[in-house]
Amino acid sequence: MRKVIVDCDPGVDDALSLIYLAMLNDVEILAVTTVAGNHEVKYTTRNALRVLDALGLERIPVYMGSPSPLTRELYTATHIHGKDGLGDCGLPMPRRKPADQEAHEFLASFIWENVDKVDVLATGPLTNLARALRLNPRIVEKINRLVIMGGNYFLTPFGHGNVTRVSEFNFFVDPEAAHTVLNSGARIEAVGLDVTQDPATALTKHMLPMLGDLPRRIVKNPLSRLGLFHLHDPMAAALYARPELFRKVELAVSVGMYDGEERGICLVDRYGIAKPNMRVVYRLDRRAFLTEILDKLSKV
Repeated sequence: MRKVIVDCDPGVDDALSLIYLAMLNDVEILAVTTVAGNHEVKYTTRNALRVLDALGLERIPVYMGSPSPLTRELYTATHIHGKDGLGDCGLPMPRRKPADQEAHEFLASFIWENVDKVDVLATGPLTNLARALRLNPRIVEKINRLVIMGGNYFLTPFGHGNVTRVSEFNFFVDPEAAHTVLNSGARIEAVGLDVTQDPATALTKHMLPMLGDLPRRIVKNPLSRLGLFHLHDPMAAALYARPELFRKVELAVSVGMYDGEERGICLVDRYGIAKPNMRVVYRLDRRAFLTEILDKLSKV
């Protein structure tokens, strides 16, 4: 049984990734930490609780995290995820509150004190992890796998930005946090826009009836508005749970901590000059991925 902490900013696709993970028999979600990103942190926290409660997973603790990036004003994506950040789906409000401890403090203490190595799946801006690393940089020794949805590495024709022409949303929101995490020495696997923006891996309107009631309810409005919905965060969850579906390359990557158009850009060493600091997905079995996701999202 694999055990994972999910650091996220729900977010429609974050919610779908939580539902997907909850449907797996070989994965246990230990805790959920939330961060500001797709919406303000009070909304992303509430949405995490709403989804877990709807799944009957009230036992999973939720820790509210950073309300803003390390040094910048928050940039959100409510134009994609709706006013409530969860597709304006009308899901009931949570029956409980988040845990008292702040997310970065929980991450720093739990990861360090846990006798076994733990896995972390991060599908939002990396602010919580960066703050946890500032508290205890040695937690990287205790992280077995750190799987990230983030970045745009220019590896495929789909490798273009979704905020600016070059920048992916999570790295754009908090490039300083991404820089901290990518240079932490952690064993990082990342899936970025190079594959998540492939339309052959997206949800389309004709797939909506294949979903169970809960995921259909959450994704219906954004899918109707956009025509298709990219499965950024469910793909990261699948990379965590079903790594055999993906092909990765080792790369040395740094993050542009600039302003303007190039904020959060990934600067990729394509010539092997620097030592690689992460493994990045460049290809996946698209049919097997969609089959896997649709199968699990049909069950709830």
